[in-house]
Amino acid sequence: MDMWIKLQILMSFCDSVEVRVRIPAGCCELVERGDITGGLEKLLVCWKVHRQCTYKYSKDLTNCLDQTAKCYAMLGHFRKSVLCLELCLPAVEEQFGPNSIELANELQKVTDVMICELQQIPPHSHKFIKNNVTCAIGATSLLGNKLPSAGFKW
Repeated sequence: MDMWIKLQILMSFCDSVEVRVRIPAGCCELVERGDITGGLEKLLVCWKVHRQCTYKYSKDLTNCLDQTAKCYAMLGHFRKSVLCLELCLPAVEEQFGPNSIELANELQKVTDVMICELQQIPPHSHKFIKNNVTCAIGATSLLGNKLPSAGFKW
């Protein structure tokens, strides 16, 4: 099949599902009812559609990734949560600027989840701890004194 035809099919698909994937309300409802795994599955589908149909720094894609990270953290999969949050950082920087409080809040989330991950690992894993602490310190030092004092927020 010609590449142009594939692109047209994808764009028509995106136009038809845009309203459904814009706000993953069904996903959030599942999570609120305690079905975190079900909500996560829907969020992952939503994320795949957004990746194909929207701008890579779109707010909808960022919100979807943020909710996905939240679900992973609730399930105790902190490494996957960190990966999702790290994917959000360039979009937040693009939307709000490199010295914005919004970026500082995102960096705070990343470091909070990294700390949760560190608390789960055995104490004899010193190399792993050193690498994560170095990443966390590097992420928080990017903005210097501009980091918010508030705790972990979604």
